[in-house]
Amino acid sequence: MNDTSKTPGNLSLIAVIFGFGVCVMAVGVSANAASSALVPAYMAAFMVGCFSIVSWWRARLARKQALEEEQVVEFRRTHAGTELFDDADEAVRLATRVNEHYVKYAVPAFCILLGVALVGRAWFLWSRWSTALAQPMAKQPLPMGTLAVVLAVGCVLFASYFTGASRERGARWLRPCSAWMFLTAALFLLGAVAMFWEYFDPAATSADLLLGKVGLCVLLALGAELVAGVVIELYRPRMPGEQERPLVESRLLALFTEPGGLARNIATALDYQFGFKVSEVWFYRFVERSLAPLLAAAAVLLWLMTTIVVINPEENGIRETFGRVANQTPLTPGFYLKWPTPFGRIRTFPVERVQSFSIGYLEGDHAAEHEPPMDPENDLQGDKTGGVIVWARRHLGGETKFVVASEASTGLLGSGDTEGTSAGKPMGSVPVTVYYMSASMPLYYKVSNLYDYSYRHVDAQETLKKITMREIVNFLAGNDFFWVLTKGRENSGATLTAAIQTKANELKLGVEIVFLGVQGMHPPVEVGAAFDGVVGANETMHRMILSAEAEAIAIVPTSQGKAERLKNEALAYKANRTRVPAAEAQRFRSQLLGFNASPEIFVLNNFLGVLEKDATDVRKYIIGANQGTQVYIINLEKKLRPDLFDMAIDTKTE
Repeated sequence: MNDTSKTPGNLSLIAVIFGFGVCVMAVGVSANAASSALVPAYMAAFMVGCFSIVSWWRARLARKQALEEEQVVEFRRTHAGTELFDDADEAVRLATRVNEHYVKYAVPAFCILLGVALVGRAWFLWSRWSTALAQPMAKQPLPMGTLAVVLAVGCVLFASYFTGASRERGARWLRPCSAWMFLTAALFLLGAVAMFWEYFDPAATSADLLLGKVGLCVLLALGAELVAGVVIELYRPRMPGEQERPLVESRLLALFTEPGGLARNIATALDYQFGFKVSEVWFYRFVERSLAPLLAAAAVLLWLMTTIVVINPEENGIRETFGRVANQTPLTPGFYLKWPTPFGRIRTFPVERVQSFSIGYLEGDHAAEHEPPMDPENDLQGDKTGGVIVWARRHLGGETKFVVASEASTGLLGSGDTEGTSAGKPMGSVPVTVYYMSASMPLYYKVSNLYDYSYRHVDAQETLKKITMREIVNFLAGNDFFWVLTKGRENSGATLTAAIQTKANELKLGVEIVFLGVQGMHPPVEVGAAFDGVVGANETMHRMILSAEAEAIAIVPTSQGKAERLKNEALAYKANRTRVPAAEAQRFRSQLLGFNASPEIFVLNNFLGVLEKDATDVRKYIIGANQGTQVYIINLEKKLRPDLFDMAIDTKTE
């Protein structure tokens, strides 16, 4: 194949048609199969088409330059010494300059543009898949997986042909196309593995997404290499007479797709980058001879190390041999031997660790999809430090609103004797209304039966979540809103825990419910402020009622005591007004009898009685009536100190 051959250009056109054709077919298979793992495959096929366009244009310019050079040689041979020779030489220089400018400017710009587009697209898909709540199951995974294998085989055949054709003269730019065809085949096989995986194991819902992300990681690395390769090419030293290597060619793919072995490809890449024969150094030759056996031995050793399994103190394990459970009895913590992967494995689970999940609200990135943006002034930014949680301020994202019954007779928060259905008082025919209640309830559980938890259910924790949600909905729908929110809160946790445990035992989940927190139940945040106003008004009304009752309790006994006192005073007055005059009249009649018997003695006796009883504390002086000639001097001053005559003498003492 000479430089003027049309074969490189024709092969490039075939590669363009093949690349875009495979891309269209891959898009159809991915859409029909609802497979995420095939998305990187059609992205790689699209890159094959783009690189083929670059190769086709480069072959076209190179052929044009070769034709001009051939015409110049022929012109020199036939028209030597004529003036037309200068015009022919100028045409060659123009064709050469166009070819050089294409390689020097257009190809680097194309690499940067295509690399940025590839990284951007891969990053967009990664973000979209990471935030998706669920991935659809593959539709008809077996036929779609088979079709993906057929496309992979076709890519391998075309890639092998183009790899061989790239060794011919003038077809060097076909090698990047063949390398990306090999990558497309590998990504098709990756998608086929994902679909076969879902076909043989329907529970593997995340296999398709996981393998799709693996393909995206490869494309991210290759896209970054395209951009970085432009910068590296600017500072790479050149060797005289070195073979031209296309800038669009991936050094990473070349390690696995170019003929000659991995070690030789590494050596060629090092020689190309450093500008001298690194592969001729003795140390490199020693590493090249020893590296393959060393890597093989390391790979075998790593594979044999998979026979050793360590079960941690808080874990138990279940042994599987050739995909079947060898023994349902859990393995206790310790060291165990098993068949090497993939012939055997020991699945370990943290049975002694208390596990938890949340009911009533979403955590992490999923909460942002169900809630408006947080308001820094009115919302609590995920306060989980034990601070006060206000009903009117949003503190968790994506809270679920539960329907809660409310008895029509219950009009006040915490009033009445409403006990709900949990107290044996059904709603019955009583007219009811409903409320919404937000709740953030964490459930803590432990694994009590490892085999039931691991093998009787596809996802035991998801089943437990659904059971918990069902029991909470039933409980709230059958109980009064205000009863649940106030005095019923204490017993709600125990009632719900018992109901969830009973249902889990019926389904043989193999779990033990440790605790269900119901402290996070509250009215929805949207009506929190209004509900606070209602609660405040109810509390004010309760305070006024209690104050009136206290005032009534204070006034009624006081009034009764006052009435009793007035009644007793009236009876006393009545007795005084009726009995005292009668007693005085009787006493007067008795005195009259004494006076009639002896008036002098009666008067003297009464006089002396007055002196004795009524003038006890009055000083008395006795003066004889017949000694009128004597002069008496009476000192009426009060004595400050008593004298001898003033001392009291006890006549009874001898």
